[in-house]
Amino acid sequence: MDYYYSGIGVLVWLICLGAAVGLAFIPASIAGKKGYSYGGFWVLGFFFFLIGLIVALCLEPKPGSQAYQQKYPPPPYSGAAPYGTSANYGQTGAYPPPYPPPYPPPQQPQGAEEVHCAQCGNANPPGSAFCFKCGNKLS
Repeated sequence: MDYYYSGIGVLVWLICLGAAVGLAFIPASIAGKKGYSYGGFWVLGFFFFLIGLIVALCLEPKPGSQAYQQKYPPPPYSGAAPYGTSANYGQTGAYPPPYPPPYPPPQQPQGAEEVHCAQCGNANPPGSAFCFKCGNKLS
């Protein structure tokens, strides 16, 4: 039986054409979500479905697209002011404790020397991390 002129042959061609049209939306939607041309990938998927699908899956998100923003979020703001413009001279981290501290200072062994600040010369207790006068970090 020859299917070329029969109604079944036309039906088979329409089903194949419909499947090609429907399958072409898969790589087009994947590439569209990554910021690439939806129509271009639909045409690629219509004629070469497997190649279009593989390319759409392997593409990195386009810079500026929503998928790029989700995959590579901007770094959080550290809150540090530029060097020399803040009270703690641009150093990040905890501020020095208030003076005098609300708790008694730990007892230091005899012979421990005070730490002098390199910036202002203030004598600080041994083990201090910041100068109590100017806030400079002690080494």
